[in-house]
Amino acid sequence: MALDTTYKTIKKLPLYLVQNRPDVRVARYGLKSANARVGVAQKARYPSLSISLTGGVRSVLGTNWFNIPGSLLGSFIGGLTAPLFNGRQLKTQFKVAKLERDEAEINFQRTVYQAVVDIRNALISIDNLKKQLEISKEKVRVSQKGLKNSRMLFRSGYATYLEVITAQSEVLNAALNLVKAKANLLTARIQLYRALGGGWKHID
Repeated sequence: MALDTTYKTIKKLPLYLVQNRPDVRVARYGLKSANARVGVAQKARYPSLSISLTGGVRSVLGTNWFNIPGSLLGSFIGGLTAPLFNGRQLKTQFKVAKLERDEAEINFQRTVYQAVVDIRNALISIDNLKKQLEISKEKVRVSQKGLKNSRMLFRSGYATYLEVITAQSEVLNAALNLVKAKANLLTARIQLYRALGGGWKHID
């Protein structure tokens, strides 16, 4: 029943909170960078056409006047055909960029999943430690009551002082366990805070 409650709590958590985790941020930036490289590689596959002002002027001067079509074409034919000659290399670069993007996407998904697992584990740990804390509190109450009874019995002559010392020792041990349970719960809450991305210094 407690686990069901924990899982319901997980479902209510806004997952955008994990974006503050440094590993998630690194994976997200890696995916954005890989996606940008795909765009660059894809653009490089298409011929680019540019006509310079100098080339246009030279085309209509002097001896070039009667060779206008060839002159104009010659001014930019290199820029037009370069991607065609390097087509196989550009196609390979494009495929590599796509594979790197797919890898970055998988890494991003895996990183987010790990963040969710860390949050889930922290919540389960907190749930269990809360129960242990209640048990420790109850043990303190029981041991204190036992010490009170042993003192009454000692005053009445029905118990030895050794029994009183034993009861005091049980109270001390129960109190120490209670402090330890509180410390463990505090640590688990800190781990949850870190799992959600809190406590990190971000540099954008």
